[in-house]
Amino acid sequence: IRFELDLAASAPAATLTVNDGTAAQIPLQGKDFYICYANIINNSTDAVYMDAFMVTDTMEVTLPEKPHSPVKTDKVDPTCTEDGMEAHWTCQTCGKVFTDGLCQNEVTDMNDLVIEKHSHDLKKFDANKENCTEDGNVEYYYCSICKKNFDAEGKELEKIVVDAHGHSLKKTDAKKPTCTDEGNVEYYYCSICKKYFDAEGKELTKVTIDAHGHDLKKTEAKAPTCIEDGNVEYYTCTVCGKIFDAAGKELTEVTVPKLTGHAFGEWKVVKEAVPGQDGEKQRVCSVCGHKETAAVTAEGTKTNPVAVGKAEDLTEVEVQAGGEVHYALDKDLADMVLTVKGEGAYVIVIFGYEGRCAAPSNYDADYCYSLGYNAAALIGAGRTGYMSSVRNTIKSASEWIAGGIPITMMLNMERRHGADKPVIRKALVELDGAPYKYFVANREAWAIETSYVYPGPIQYFGPSEVCDLVTKTLTLEKGGNL
Repeated sequence: IRFELDLAASAPAATLTVNDGTAAQIPLQGKDFYICYANIINNSTDAVYMDAFMVTDTMEVTLPEKPHSPVKTDKVDPTCTEDGMEAHWTCQTCGKVFTDGLCQNEVTDMNDLVIEKHSHDLKKFDANKENCTEDGNVEYYYCSICKKNFDAEGKELEKIVVDAHGHSLKKTDAKKPTCTDEGNVEYYYCSICKKYFDAEGKELTKVTIDAHGHDLKKTEAKAPTCIEDGNVEYYTCTVCGKIFDAAGKELTEVTVPKLTGHAFGEWKVVKEAVPGQDGEKQRVCSVCGHKETAAVTAEGTKTNPVAVGKAEDLTEVEVQAGGEVHYALDKDLADMVLTVKGEGAYVIVIFGYEGRCAAPSNYDADYCYSLGYNAAALIGAGRTGYMSSVRNTIKSASEWIAGGIPITMMLNMERRHGADKPVIRKALVELDGAPYKYFVANREAWAIETSYVYPGPIQYFGPSEVCDLVTKTLTLEKGGNL
């Protein structure tokens, strides 16, 4: 920059000539000095008075530099993945960079300000398997400096959590306990976490219900007699119906069979007969003490025909008025049928029975018809004292077998209202019979499940396998399957 001074001018001024040829007049402030710094902007002068120099007519001077205008850049700390930078100042006037705010230490290479990144400070976390309710995680390495997660290869991980997968439940219905077997509440079992839950999802610590044990009622032992079975000592469970001995062993049979026939002594007259009035004689069984009586008359002795037992036990029967006694022996059953001819004494015996049922099926009708027809055939053949019988009824009606059973075969002498009476023995549930065994095998399931056989309404017309069905109990008794 060159200054040309014209001190002779009435208004002294300096002509400032810049290298690009631009010129401007700068007014002087005094005779012996001039302004030595100016900015030339569009041929106008923006004078900044900074220093003064003594001048001659013409001189060439070097203008001082414009002052710095620094702007600070704060320090940037390095991370595990990026370099940092030291604090520095950048002059907005000249664009230079300095390490201090006074702009005294210029930076010639920005790399000198770089703070190199440092290594990760990693901590390993092992994989943790998720379960039904809690999240798990993959294996990962956590940096305490950059707060990021990485795999074993150093690759940053976006997600380390493995979501919980929920339960895999299977329902088990409630089951009542028995005397010997545990029951259980209704529960849901998770095959993954091996835990138990109720229907609301609450975890259960116990699902079993303890077996409650037998509730036993003792039956004392009873010796058999000539007319009645006895029994061993046994205990019946009022809950399950099973029978046990004193040691707790289950029993299948408790009956002690009655003795075979009475051991009667000699007849003894206990009341003498007089004209017009019968007497009475008596004999006593030496085993059970059972007494048998008979009337004594002047003409002879009469016995009660229904009081006789097995044919082989019979020794003598006397009939009033000289009636004839005939013995008809069934070859298979070896039982006696007593027929009195002449003017004998007869005893009417009524075997009462009462039953109720629904509308009869074809089977009922066929069975009753066959019994009636067979009874007429027995009467026609002179077989009195027989009960009409039809066997093999599980087969079709054409295969049924008709026959007769002597009434005496079915009689038992029992004490009724202070006197011995011939009665038909009660038919109790046979614990070793097929129907009861079928019940025992299924009763636990039947106690908690809806399980029954429904044959449908009675059919009178159609295929035989539909219309002529026998009862389910009879099917089981005859060895059939349901």
